[in-house]
Amino acid sequence: MAHIEHSDQIRRDLLAHRDHVQRLLDRLDQDLTCAELLNAVHDCHRALGQIRAELLVEHLNHHLAGENDPGRRDQAAKEITALLRDIP
Repeated sequence: MAHIEHSDQIRRDLLAHRDHVQRLLDRLDQDLTCAELLNAVHDCHRALGQIRAELLVEHLNHHLAGENDPGRRDQAAKEITALLRDIP
């Protein structure tokens, strides 16, 4: 997570999210009913969405709003656009 090394709080938050997602994924190894499995997958999806949102906000703040170099700002904007459009 070299990208977020400038903020210890963000790093701690993301690691906590990662641990939460891991616990959710570990539930998939259990003998779950169909409904429980669907809920577990939904919970994983929601947790990963939270991580994505936090990283996006950090990217906006650090690489777009806080960037003075127009070229780097443009690159950050393209990265955000690709993420929102789900373009690799």
